[in-house]
Amino acid sequence: IIKNYIFTTFLTEFVIHCSSGIGRSGTFLTAYEVYSYFLNLSKIVDYEALKPEPISLVETVKALRNQRHPWMVEGESQYKFAYCTSLIVYNTYQKIQGKRRCATRNKRSNLHD
Repeated sequence: IIKNYIFTTFLTEFVIHCSSGIGRSGTFLTAYEVYSYFLNLSKIVDYEALKPEPISLVETVKALRNQRHPWMVEGESQYKFAYCTSLIVYNTYQKIQGKRRCATRNKRSNLHD
């Protein structure tokens, strides 16, 4: 409830910064980009027609590096953190979508009864 309130009530623009503004900031922004991607997918109502584009952490980091600095996401540990966070987001999305699909199927079957 609090997360929904924060994201729907306040501006969606915010500032992320670590000491140099590239490594940890880039890692967070990479994970946030994945979160935003799945958040936008979850807003699509027609689940049967849903054919999302693949998401790539490498391409996401490249885009950040082109926008800000060539060292956005520094080193293997930061890539691993972004990857693990992205997996958590993806798995959560899959669970939610599975529940929504079941609910949609149940509604459809109740209409036909």
